Amino acid sequence: MVLAPTRAEPQLPTKSWRDEAGQLMTDQEGASIHGDFGIPARATIEFEISWKKKPDFVFALGTSDQPDSVKRAFRFEAWGGDLIVQRELEKEADLAVVQEIAPGPGRAHFQVYLDQENNKITIFSQLGKQLASLKVGSSKSPVYPGLDLTNLRGDLRLEWLRIVRWSGEPPREVKADQARIHRSDGSIVYGHVTRFDAALRAFLVKSDSEETRIPADQISSVFLSMPGEEKPRPLRVVYQDGTRFSGDLQ
Repeated sequence: MVLAPTRAEPQLPTKSWRDEAGQLMTDQEGASIHGDFGIPARATIEFEISWKKKPDFVFALGTSDQPDSVKRAFRFEAWGGDLIVQRELEKEADLAVVQEIAPGPGRAHFQVYLDQENNKITIFSQLGKQLASLKVGSSKSPVYPGLDLTNLRGDLRLEWLRIVRWSGEPPREVKADQARIHRSDGSIVYGHVTRFDAALRAFLVKSDSEETRIPADQISSVFLSMPGEEKPRPLRVVYQDGTRFSGDLQ
């Protein structure tokens, strides 16, 4: 399903946004940023946004350098106590709630499958649960390569952004309560990672019946342990290659 990664560095406008350790952040009302990331017609976009107090922002996917393109794009917006995804055209509109927003600090982490030509977006949680799917528009739409992020009020931090080309195959609903590895071709291997073979650069995954060796360059995501409800961990480390760890400082 995943064909090729793509990365780009947007130009930061004025001093409204700060770049700290690869993260964009601002506490200025009305601060807006546009980046041309070369988003293809069908793309998987993973992003994580955080805030310290109640957020109010717009994050538009598939935009150009023309301001009107934001109005026609699929957009994530904070509406009162909810985080929604929506699209509004001249004769058609739709929206869905993807996350509740609690008072105080918070964050949102989504995996988005965007098909601009066919006017469709599907949103999954970080754990692989489908949260929403919208199709707004009947005729074939143009493809725009950019992203727009606007902080209307409060503070905002874009902690993580990953864009990859997507083949268009429907994303799979996963067993979110099980440890697993997502291959870059879209397949999923369930089981626990037992070790990493450094010589072959491959992970060994053990299921009930067998042990599978998966080369590291064929992996898009790894879920090492069964997820559960737990309090946010106080420490988070993000490596420049995208690897992330969280826990307690010992």
